[in-house]
Amino acid sequence: MVARRPSARGAIVQLLKQRGELTVQAIADALGITQVAVRKHLEALLAEKKVAARRVPLPRGRPTYAYYLTELADSFFPQAYDRLAVELLDDLIAIDGAEKLDRLFRARNERLSRTYQLRLQDKDLPERLQELARLRDEEGYMAVLERREGAFVLREHNCPIYDVAQRHREACNCEQDLFSRVLNRDVKRQATLVDGQPCCEYRINE
Repeated sequence: MVARRPSARGAIVQLLKQRGELTVQAIADALGITQVAVRKHLEALLAEKKVAARRVPLPRGRPTYAYYLTELADSFFPQAYDRLAVELLDDLIAIDGAEKLDRLFRARNERLSRTYQLRLQDKDLPERLQELARLRDEEGYMAVLERREGAFVLREHNCPIYDVAQRHREACNCEQDLFSRVLNRDVKRQATLVDGQPCCEYRINE
């Protein structure tokens, strides 16, 4: 099978990853495309905040700019963090048993609980739930809060630790326990992404 050549945009990203910051002229020369084409793709990447620019003064004439990748550009490149995390947890169970995994998840919950409590303190229940939804959204869970039939429903449409949760359901149980703790309410899990539902859903009675 013949490998597909990357698009001009992909080629620019790969070039910046390999060589670090480069000017428009350097990119155009390296890829054999026009400066106009390079600027067009860089403008799009700048708008997405996947590329940033640094002003470079020149001995003569107008200054130029050197472009470089930001952390957001990591999404362009293969990552194996989830697989590594799952493998490490599997190894932990093999070495020390399932009880050690429970202790690990509980320790994580303790840490998150302290962080969340700082944001939720001195608020009534609706305010705590709104802040919790904001916190989860900031962490990549795409959280949405709504009121339904005398209760609050928190839905999470993304799971940043999906691979871990799919393999070790303790992660889901710990999440439910975390919400109960920081809200000081009974929290019922009604749906989960790992079971094939469109979101993780939690019901909290008023």
